[in-house]
Amino acid sequence: FRAYCEKKGLKLTTNLEPCPSVYLDFEKFDKVLYNLLSNAMKFTPSGQEITVSLENEGDLCFLKVKDTG
Repeated sequence: FRAYCEKKGLKLTTNLEPCPSVYLDFEKFDKVLYNLLSNAMKFTPSGQEITVSLENEGDLCFLKVKDTG
């Protein structure tokens, strides 16, 4: 997605904290992450920013996609 963001003039920032191992369905996770990033790119105006963060809270991990669109 970084290359697509650069084409559109968007800044893509990642903030990834170390997290404990989690069990997930990679196909579903890939689809969810793809949809979140696609929507962020679609609705964020050129020159703005998209931030992807992974936060550790105890034995949980939180994935967040934040945009200014």
